[in-house]
Amino acid sequence: MKNKKIFVSIIAIVVALVVVYILLPKRVNLNLEEKIAKENIEDLTLTIYYVPYDPMILKYAPTRIEGLKKGDPFIVLEGESLSNALPLLYNLDNSKIIKVSKRSYIDAYVCYCLESSKNGMILEVGFWGSDNSIFVNGTEVYENAAFYDILFEYLPEDVMEEYIRYECIEVFDQDLYQK
Repeated sequence: MKNKKIFVSIIAIVVALVVVYILLPKRVNLNLEEKIAKENIEDLTLTIYYVPYDPMILKYAPTRIEGLKKGDPFIVLEGESLSNALPLLYNLDNSKIIKVSKRSYIDAYVCYCLESSKNGMILEVGFWGSDNSIFVNGTEVYENAAFYDILFEYLPEDVMEEYIRYECIEVFDQDLYQK
């Protein structure tokens, strides 16, 4: 009888640990510095696509990242011109990136992609899902200010002001990003 109680207790503890593990937020590790170190900088391209946010434009369906990328890119940084953006990308490795618990869909207004001509896509970041979530390499994660550093560096100031005004971006103190 005593062995049965111990066995049931052990099973209950194991089940509880499994449930806790399933419910805990899952961290996403990008390992960008490691991946980029394996590349020749001349083989890398950072491309940024965007459409201005306008709540007056009625959209019949959410725009997927693939649809946004069919348009003309706003900026393309290649080779050595990419070197100023690398510290901003490396900063993502040090950020707390956590998968969302309740998945949504993306309605892409902005996307940036880091690609290698030899090894393909290294990083694809699309903005925004529900509650301002961000899609990173196909995984929906909670909003994190580190993802905006590239946007504030390269997108026009008036575009970023519109995104802030319409609360597309909520995660940080706006005063920190005033130029």
